[in-house]
Amino acid sequence: MTIHQARKHASDFLNNQYEADLLLAHVLNVSKVFLLTNQNYIIDSEKEKEFEELLIRRKNYEPLQYILGYVYFMNVKLYVDSNVLIPRQDTETLVIHAKELILNNEKEVLNVLDMCTGSGCISISLAYDLQEKKKLNIYAADISDKALDVARKNAKLNNVENITFINSDFFSNIPEIRFDYILSNPPYIATEEIRTLEPQVKDFEPVIALDGGSDGYEAYGKIIEQAKKYLSGSLLLEAGINQAQHIANILEAHSYSNIYTVKDLNNIDRVVHGLRK
Repeated sequence: MTIHQARKHASDFLNNQYEADLLLAHVLNVSKVFLLTNQNYIIDSEKEKEFEELLIRRKNYEPLQYILGYVYFMNVKLYVDSNVLIPRQDTETLVIHAKELILNNEKEVLNVLDMCTGSGCISISLAYDLQEKKKLNIYAADISDKALDVARKNAKLNNVENITFINSDFFSNIPEIRFDYILSNPPYIATEEIRTLEPQVKDFEPVIALDGGSDGYEAYGKIIEQAKKYLSGSLLLEAGINQAQHIANILEAHSYSNIYTVKDLNNIDRVVHGLRK
C-alpha cells in the first residue's frame, strides 16, 4: 500500500482526512509534509497492520489523543492516557489568567497549588512559562496515583523541576502552608449527565475526573470551603457552561471577596475568581 492509498482508505474509513493523516504520520514517524510529498512511498506490511489497528480504535471512538499518546497544551507537549482527562483549550483560559495575576504580583516567591491536577497541564504550563520570570513553589495534588504518575512523567518531559506532587483527597494531605494561588479544574459534570456525553468522553475518559456529584458542584463546594484554611490570595476555578454564577454564589457564601468571572474565546464564563486575605 502506498501513502496515497493509505490516506484515501483512512479518510474514507474515518470520514476525516485530518485525523487520518495524524495517525498515518504517527505510525510512520514522519511529518504531514512527508505524507503530502511522498504519495508513492510504499508502507511495509507491519506498519500497514499497525495503522489499520489505530484506525479501528479511532472508529470505535477512542480519543485521538489517547491513541497518539500526546496533546499540545499552551506551550508544552503532554503525554496522556486513559488515567487522565484530556487537557482542553477551555483550561488554557485559567492558566492564562493565572499567569497574568502571578506576573503582576510583587512578592519574590509565590506558593501555588494545583488541585485535581490530572495530567499536570495547569501546574506544568505555569512552571514552564514562568521559569525565567518568577520564583514559584508549586504543589500539584490528585487523589489518583495513576494520574500523578502521568503528571510526574509530563514534568520530566518538559524539564520542569519545581513541582511537588501529592496524593490527596482534596486538601487531606496538603501541607499547612499559605498559598498565594490555588487553581483547579475539578470534576464538574452532574452524575446523571455523564451518560449523555459523547462516547469518546463517557466511555474512555476517567469518570473520577468528570463526576461532579448529583448537581455538578460537589467538588467546588469542597474546594471553596477547605481552601480557606490554606489560602492567602486568589482561588481560580474552571467552570462548566452556565455554572459560573452558582460558583460565584458559593464563593460569596464562604466570605470570599473580589469575585469575578473570566470569559473564554467562545465568550463563555469559564473561570471564577475569589480572594481570601
